[in-house]
Amino acid sequence: MEEKLKAILARIEASNLEEQDKVKLYAVISESLKASIWPTLLSNMPKDKLDALVKQPGKATAETYLQLIEDATKDEAVLDEVHAVMGKLVDEIDAALTEEKI
Repeated sequence: MEEKLKAILARIEASNLEEQDKVKLYAVISESLKASIWPTLLSNMPKDKLDALVKQPGKATAETYLQLIEDATKDEAVLDEVHAVMGKLVDEIDAALTEEKI
C-alpha cells in the first residue's frame, strides 16, 4: 500500500493542478484515509473503556485515546481489516485520479 500511496502522490505532484488544488487534494486523501479506519477501530475498542470515555469526555487525555487504539489493534485481525479498508480506499483514489486524467 505504501508504494501505491507514493505513486498517487507523485501523480498529483506531476499533474497540471494548481498548487492550492494539490494541497486540497492531499488534505482530502489524508482525511479520507483517517476516517476510513475509525469504524474498524471503534468497533474493536473495549466497550467498558468507551462507555467510560463517553460519560466523562473531559477527563480524556491523549494517552487515553492512544490506549484505546492500542487495545483495539492488539488483535492481528483488526490490523488486517484496517489494512484492507485503507487498501480499498487507495484503489478508489487511484481510479478517481485516472478518471480525472491525473
